[in-house]
Amino acid sequence: MNEEPASRHEQFLRHYSAHEPAIRAFLRRLVPLRTDVPDVMQEVALVLWK
Repeated sequence: MNEEPASRHEQFLRHYSAHEPAIRAFLRRLVPLRTDVPDVMQEVALVLWK
């Protein structure tokens, strides 16, 4: 845990950006209303960040 906060942030963004399309596609199949997908994506990002 000696990484600088900016480095951790950049690493998270790199990984999240790489996997975001697959996560979004999965959620589209899982979430009944497509309009709810962005909200669920935000929740996913928060959980992953923690």
